[in-house]
Amino acid sequence: MNHACGDRVNPNPRLPECCGGLENVDMSQMDLAPVQTLFRLMDFTEPTFCVAVAAIVFNPLFWNMSSKRKGSGLKIAV
Repeated sequence: MNHACGDRVNPNPRLPECCGGLENVDMSQMDLAPVQTLFRLMDFTEPTFCVAVAAIVFNPLFWNMSSKRKGSGLKIAV
């Protein structure tokens, strides 16, 4: 049998492995210029940004809690 990483066999076949996974990645060689440009373009104090972040955080929490209430037999007042 011919494996991409030599004789090692991936213990979890659902996860891809490339010769050791992320342990062999040198993070000090990363180019962070795109991330720095993105952060320069974002204004974290803008009210619409804060509303968007609040909506992104609130919606999954609300629907998760409401689905658990529905499953337990409690009525949801929406």
